[in-house]
Amino acid sequence: MDTRNKKPLNDPGIENYNLKSKEPVTKEHELRMIEQAILERERKLKSRKAEYEQRAEKLENDMCMLERERETLAKIEDEKEWQDSRNFASNTSRETQPQPPDGSPYYFQFTRACRRAKEIITLSAERNFTKLLINKLGRRAYYAVEDEPCNSVTELIDLLTDAFGTAKTLDQYRGELSIIFLKSGEHVLDYISRVKNLRTAILDAERRERGELDPRFVAEIDNLTATSFYEGLPLEYRLQISPEAHLRHTDAFAVAKTIAKRAELDKQRLRNDRDAKQTVPARKPLVHSTPLRQNYLGRTSYSRDLPGTTDRNRDNRNREPPRNPYNRGNDYRRRDTNHVARYRIDIQKGKTKTEISRETKIDTIIVPRYRHATTVRITDIQLTNVESDSTIIHNAKRRETYQVRRDTATHPRRTNNRI
Repeated sequence: MDTRNKKPLNDPGIENYNLKSKEPVTKEHELRMIEQAILERERKLKSRKAEYEQRAEKLENDMCMLERERETLAKIEDEKEWQDSRNFASNTSRETQPQPPDGSPYYFQFTRACRRAKEIITLSAERNFTKLLINKLGRRAYYAVEDEPCNSVTELIDLLTDAFGTAKTLDQYRGELSIIFLKSGEHVLDYISRVKNLRTAILDAERRERGELDPRFVAEIDNLTATSFYEGLPLEYRLQISPEAHLRHTDAFAVAKTIAKRAELDKQRLRNDRDAKQTVPARKPLVHSTPLRQNYLGRTSYSRDLPGTTDRNRDNRNREPPRNPYNRGNDYRRRDTNHVARYRIDIQKGKTKTEISRETKIDTIIVPRYRHATTVRITDIQLTNVESDSTIIHNAKRRETYQVRRDTATHPRRTNNRI
């Protein structure tokens, strides 16, 4: 009898015993896997957090380093600017170092240079700049400000003014400015410098008396400076400068400089024209402009001047005297040439005459020496060197005997000398 269940295995009504027995094990495994995944995620999050914290700390350190470098660079730039201003100040003070005598123009140049340097440097560097200027002073100028309290350029200028300035009042300076004028032979720039010095002296005197300058007073002095400068110029300058158009003294200075430069160019142009007229001849053209005439006959072209007259348009210095083409026996040489520079030879036939080099076989050679002539007879030798002072032939390769004959009429004391 078959007791097995007749239902198929895939019948939903049938419960799988194996699945029921394995279900608790599967759930426990799944929970364990989930727990491991959570732990792994937490571990990754912690590692990322630590990495981000390290990055943030590194960035913070980098920011601190950048700030330090920025501060260092700022200090270096400030020091460089100060060094540049100090170098400028040292060069300026060295070039315009005041000389102690009273009434010296170096005092005004130095004070003006100090004011220009003060406009360049910063307020924080003014004290160091003043100390540097004091150290650059020499002789009595340094002794005048050595022990005095001086922390600014203005105080230094006041001390130098008290020591080396003129004992003039404000009214005296204004009177000098009102009657100032351009002296004869004086350059316009020097005249402008004198006007600026008087204006600066007036402003300094007012500042020392009142403590500070009033803008109205400064404007009044500027108008006085422009008017006095205009009235002190010559007529040719005043005709070209309009006082109504140039109200400021600086504009008047600029126009005067332009006019002076134009006048210098005109004078130079006139001077060049005058020199050109003096160099050009009045009656006949220059010698080098006349083409040379070809002389096919070999004769020398003599001067066309009358006897007793000289052509002053020619340069006759170190000039070779003219030769006579009809007397070829005489040798006219320049005084600055060597006596052995040229040779006159006679070939054995005695028909042709030419110039030869020293390495040539000759038959008879005439070596001229001043007005005398010495004839040397050589048979079948080769000439290597000739000296006209002693009329001796050196370094000759002798092949046969030779004999030297001298003119007894020209040299009566020398007869039949042999080498």
